[in-house]
Amino acid sequence: MSPGASWKPFSITEDEYTVLADAIVNTPKAELKPHSRYAMWPLTIDHSFDDIQDRMEWVAAVCAKHRDSWHARLRGVGLLKAEG
Repeated sequence: MSPGASWKPFSITEDEYTVLADAIVNTPKAELKPHSRYAMWPLTIDHSFDDIQDRMEWVAAVCAKHRDSWHARLRGVGLLKAEG
């Protein structure tokens, strides 16, 4: 979110989450592109982080596990300069 943006907290049920996640995973990339900066790759849902409740702890864990492969993808399409 950009600085100054705000949103009202909300809750959804586990069933609602499942429907939304399935819709995002199964929506063609062409339909997502106008709404998502990184729609060039399919969404990856990694359930190994499901038990982490704290947002910053979750972000740190995801980055630690997936940073290298994400940077490799970005370099592959010219969105990140090559190392070295």
